[in-house]
Amino acid sequence: MGKEARENQMKFQTLLQVLPDMVFIQKPIDGEVIDFYSQENKCLKTQDIIGQTHHDIFPDGIAKKLNHHLNKVFESQETQSIQFTLKLNKNNFEDFISISAPLGNNNIITVSREISEIRQVERDLRLAKNNAEKASEARSNFLRTISHEIRTPLNGIIGNTELLKVEAQTTEGASIIEAISYSSEHLLSVLNDVLDYSKIEADALSLDILTTNLHKSCVELVKNFQAKARVNNNVLTLNWDPQLSKYFALDDFRLNQIIQNLLNNTTKFTHEGSIELNVKSDSTQTPPSIRFEVKDSGIGMSAATQIQIFHPFSQAHSGIARKFGGTGL
Repeated sequence: MGKEARENQMKFQTLLQVLPDMVFIQKPIDGEVIDFYSQENKCLKTQDIIGQTHHDIFPDGIAKKLNHHLNKVFESQETQSIQFTLKLNKNNFEDFISISAPLGNNNIITVSREISEIRQVERDLRLAKNNAEKASEARSNFLRTISHEIRTPLNGIIGNTELLKVEAQTTEGASIIEAISYSSEHLLSVLNDVLDYSKIEADALSLDILTTNLHKSCVELVKNFQAKARVNNNVLTLNWDPQLSKYFALDDFRLNQIIQNLLNNTTKFTHEGSIELNVKSDSTQTPPSIRFEVKDSGIGMSAATQIQIFHPFSQAHSGIARKFGGTGL
């Protein structure tokens, strides 16, 4: 052996000695260990492993798996990896990953590393993920259940209140019934928001697309909010782009829900001012889109607040709920 070859061999031997992993030089047929290097390993000792085969070292199941692995490396002459779990005793297991490659002289070099801690972290993460998903599902189920349970009697209250309105004989009685009706409708609106939120969380919210007279829907929306706008001495108007068609394929209920929320907020936060619902064509989009704008002369909000209010259960600040009501849904 020449000087350069001896130096290379010494470098190779030194490298193997300092590696934190276990290094095997093996025969490909039965995994007989020709040489073994390991700084410290509580499972395998150098003096006990030289000359041993996979079947001498490991249980039959793992030995067969490792023999098959080495055969693949030898036949393909390509680097291959394998993972396996070694049972130390009744309650202790260790996980390993082994990477094997052809070495020359019909031998194979295998580098094995214990990965038990990594595997435990992975198992803990999977368990935490499953628990979080179960908790989220339980919360969504609760929201759906409680919403349906409260909505049924509430619809009965609303229906009977409407009947009482017809029968009311005095101004005072009509005023009381109107207050009951308003409170019931408000509570139903909150419940609908809760139910929709649970559907969104469960990825179960679907759209019902139908051909709709959008102009008529917007006119009805503005009409329904006129009384509320007048309470705070506001002027509410609809501005419809004459270039728009009146009929579109869309989910009228969901669109109305969005616009109602915007109009409800703007009538709540605007006093003695003007409110506009602007519906116009937006040719800057591809394909062309419809742009809905709710514009008011109310108290407004900062750019930071505009980002914040689109987070679930968030409002501009804590005083909003006390002064104006609302859930942030």
